[in-house]
Amino acid sequence: MVDKTSKADIKNQLIHLYNSGEFGKVISTVDNEIDEIGESEIDTLIKKIYAFSLIRTGNIPEAQRILEDILENYPEDFETLNAMGYIQIFKGNKTAALNYLLDAEYYAQGDAKEKIKKNLSLFSEIPDISTLRSIVKPKEFLVLNLPKTTKSNLRSRTKQLLNFVNFILKHKLATATLIVVLGAAFVYLLFSPMLIQPNQSNNTDTISRNISRIEIDTATKLIEPKPILTNNIILSDKEIISLFNELRVLLSKNRNSNRARFIANYLLNSNASTQVKHKVEVLKTFMEEPEVNLDWQPIYEEVNSKPILYDGVYVMWRGKVVNVVKGENSTEFTFVIYGKSESVIRGFIKARMRNFLEGFVGQTITVLGKISTSKDITLEVVKVIE
Repeated sequence: MVDKTSKADIKNQLIHLYNSGEFGKVISTVDNEIDEIGESEIDTLIKKIYAFSLIRTGNIPEAQRILEDILENYPEDFETLNAMGYIQIFKGNKTAALNYLLDAEYYAQGDAKEKIKKNLSLFSEIPDISTLRSIVKPKEFLVLNLPKTTKSNLRSRTKQLLNFVNFILKHKLATATLIVVLGAAFVYLLFSPMLIQPNQSNNTDTISRNISRIEIDTATKLIEPKPILTNNIILSDKEIISLFNELRVLLSKNRNSNRARFIANYLLNSNASTQVKHKVEVLKTFMEEPEVNLDWQPIYEEVNSKPILYDGVYVMWRGKVVNVVKGENSTEFTFVIYGKSESVIRGFIKARMRNFLEGFVGQTITVLGKISTSKDITLEVVKVIE
């Protein structure tokens, strides 16, 4: 097994090769040295450089195996999570890719967070996974912040010194000159690392500095402190985790999920932390308009009691069109909402519809509409069902 100095040399060599775009040499170097180092002794940074090089050369299955191994020990490593997101895009698994990238953005900081946000935005810009796969390139997508390579170690410096001595002897310089030069070179050999790099730290795993920055299962990270007097919804850690997981599951199964819209509003108007709310906002960008068959809908009394929770939520209500006022681009009217029969009136709501037909006035119809609370509570009618 090689010593720590040799391992540091190998690591520096891999960093240089990766930064130079020589990914094939990275792979061959690790493959050649793995028997000498021992697979269990290869640290996380080397594994990441190796796995990322495999991705860049198209060996996705082996890269995935290594990255999954890293995540077992470092589940909050955003660079690895982001790389797994790329692999899932490559494999055509849009939902899995989204989940990895959401976690990556959650744990990342600074420039890396902004880069991963751009990766996430691609899902909204390019909804088709086949098109997304053809456009996304690992060079622009992957995030890997490598440390600067350390200066040459003592062994390589000794080699430099010996080469210099051979040069002097070859040219038969005077003895006094030889002594002066050797003395200067000896001082350089011993002290130049301290002179050149006074703040250089040990080349330890960069991952360790990112662990436990945010713990999703702690109250301090899930709950945003609020004043006692608040109209917001107060949830426990367990409730926040449960609702967020339900939101992700609903959207992974059905992007048209109407209940997902409600849960998103519920979390955004709760005491959930800003980190959780940001992830909810990202998930909202993947929602699609539902068709006639809604997976869930609220009743009028629920919408009327706290309309902000139902903003953007779709309903399919039966009622009568009255008080019609025509406008340039749309027609406004009052929609009288019926219960099980026309003799039961649940309430009234201001409604708006484009391409309004005169035959609807005074008639009992069923409409598909979206609740809007941008100003007053309004039902934006999308279509008349019957």
